[in-house]
Amino acid sequence: MMTPPLTDNLFDFITANATADTARLRLRHHGDPEMLWAAMQIDCRRRSATRLAATLARAPRFIFPTEISAQQCTSDALAELHAALISPGERVLDMTAGLGIDALHIASRAASVTAIDITPEVADTLRHNAAEMYLTNITPVCADSTQWIRTTDEHFDTVFIDPARRGEQGERLYALEQCRPNVVALMPQLREITRRVIVKASPMLDISRTLEELTGITDIYLYGTATECKELTAVVSTDASTVIAPTIHAVTPGAPDITFTLPEEAEAAPEYAAPAEGMIIHEPLPAVMKSGCFKLLSTRFNLAKADPRTHLYFSDEPSSEAPTRQYRIEKLYDFSKRAIAECARAYPKANIAVRDFIIGAPELAKRLKVREGGDVHIFGFTASGKRMLAACCRV
Repeated sequence: MMTPPLTDNLFDFITANATADTARLRLRHHGDPEMLWAAMQIDCRRRSATRLAATLARAPRFIFPTEISAQQCTSDALAELHAALISPGERVLDMTAGLGIDALHIASRAASVTAIDITPEVADTLRHNAAEMYLTNITPVCADSTQWIRTTDEHFDTVFIDPARRGEQGERLYALEQCRPNVVALMPQLREITRRVIVKASPMLDISRTLEELTGITDIYLYGTATECKELTAVVSTDASTVIAPTIHAVTPGAPDITFTLPEEAEAAPEYAAPAEGMIIHEPLPAVMKSGCFKLLSTRFNLAKADPRTHLYFSDEPSSEAPTRQYRIEKLYDFSKRAIAECARAYPKANIAVRDFIIGAPELAKRLKVREGGDVHIFGFTASGKRMLAACCRV
């Protein structure tokens, strides 16, 4: 495998073959390490074209150390959200740099970034990419970061860490102490070198368990898109004397955010009501669902909640402030064989979702005999103790 810097001839080859069949390129250049490396670069660029559009535009000669780095790297959008947590002028340590997208974005705000990766090739690649982006305040280090922090005499304003989200057998992990590096076990060492730790973690982690595992959490950020929650990020103060009431942030770029505390959610008293045709159904965005902001969503945005266990909400008019996907109800049905037949005739093609319902979405789609897709959305849900179907269109 080739080591950067990238030569002009190889860069020209990659550019000229941007749309080529890389399987054929590999076959044609079998045994030529440079050409095989170039074919890998073409694959990685294609795989990352959307997620890293800003980075690749800023650094046309950006390179990838491995194929897996393109598969697992942070997107520009998420890296920018992480960078926003850094105050200008901070000294930052990134303990799990990898491809370095977070480090590169953080460097645009921080005074300096020390970025550690255990693999020499990965650290060298980050050095090349930082130079291509004219970032002189990044220092790549090849080391085991868990050992490095035990011997360093440096101090940082913030330590950023992204533990592995899967185990050695590829299994999903549901607790920070199961991840590697084990942030929970590292906290005594981290308290010696920083005042704050930012832990970028899997959205599969349970918020309550995370709060139990890490003392000193000041904020938890749930970052998501319109279709999924992408990650849970915890901000930890290493000052053991600090009394903390964690703040939860559900953040979806392009949509309203919501910020709240757990006591606020516990004390909220939502209004419960059944919907009517013509009303707006509010479906919480995935980051909001993960955050557990269910009762407060009703009181803060004046939305009626369908049922204590049903996380759908209703209003007479659309809301530009609520962090929800919104649909206007065209037709309501009680859940019965007759209603299923009527709904199926009226809507042969629809997107199906359920909330606190007697059957799952696949089974409901099967009973309705609908083809998936189109502009119609059919929700199966419980409201005021009754099971209902609502046929809706996006607002």
